[in-house]
Amino acid sequence: MKSWHPAAPGASGGIDVETLTAGATPAARGQFSVATFNLAHGRGRGLSQFLLTASQLRRNLGDAAAILQTEPVDFLGLQEVETQGFIHGHLHQSREIAQAAGFGWLAQGHHVSGKRVAYGTALLARHPLEDAESHVFPHSGTTLAKGLVMAVGQIHGRSLRFISVHLDFLHERIRKRQLEHLAHLLAERLPLPLILMGDFNCGFRNGGALHDTAERLGLQIWRPHEAMNTFPRFGRRLDWILASQELEFLDCRNWEELRSDHIAVRADFRFRDR
Repeated sequence: MKSWHPAAPGASGGIDVETLTAGATPAARGQFSVATFNLAHGRGRGLSQFLLTASQLRRNLGDAAAILQTEPVDFLGLQEVETQGFIHGHLHQSREIAQAAGFGWLAQGHHVSGKRVAYGTALLARHPLEDAESHVFPHSGTTLAKGLVMAVGQIHGRSLRFISVHLDFLHERIRKRQLEHLAHLLAERLPLPLILMGDFNCGFRNGGALHDTAERLGLQIWRPHEAMNTFPRFGRRLDWILASQELEFLDCRNWEELRSDHIAVRADFRFRDR
C-alpha cells in the first residue's frame, strides 16, 4: 500500500508512506536494534553518484540491502536518499533497499524536491510505523535544504518515536537552529520514548549543537567522547544515535561493512523496565 502526502505550508515536506509485503523479523524479547546510515545518494565508496551508471548504482543499493538482510535491524534511518534523479532513471532508493532487505514499512521525506531530482531522509522498519511526517528546516540561505522524517514505531507492545535527521554541514549556528526547530516539533506532540538518529554533521562538545540538544531533550549518547570515526575523509564522528532515558543502550558501534563516504552506526537497546 502506497500513499504520498505533498508538502504542506510552512516547514512541512512531502512524504512517501508505504506498507510493503515483507514480514517482520522477530526481535529478541524486550530488545531491538536500530541503525543510521547516510546513503550519499547510493554512491557506495565512489567519489560521486554522478560518476556512476544506473547499473552501478543499483548494485550499490543491492549490496547495502544484502548487508541489511544478513544482519537485520528493526529500524533504520537513512539520509541523502533519492526518490528520483534524472541520471539514474528516477530510482526510488529507499524503496529499493526496503524491498530487497525485507523491511515492511517505509517513510521517505522530500527535503530537496525539483523537476529532475528529489531526496531527503527516510525511516525503514520491520515493525509497524504510524503517524509519519516530514519536515524541512527553514532554509539557511547558503546550503541545500535539510530536514527530518519522524514516525511512531511499534515493537514489543510499546510505542516509540523515531527520527531520522540530516543537519547543515557548514554552520554550527544553523545546526543549532535546526535542532531547536526539532525540539519545538516534539513539544507539540505526545511524549513518547525517543530515538533520534542521523547525520548531525558535527561532533560532541560542551555547548555544541549535539550537546545542547541532548541536554534539552534528556537524551543519552553512547560514549560521546569516544573516537568513533564515521566520516573517514575528515576523521570525524558525524553520525549519531541518541535515546531517551526509558531505553538502555546495550551496544553501539560503527557498522564497517555498511558505508558510503560515511560509515553506518548500529545500536542495540532494551527497555529499562523489563
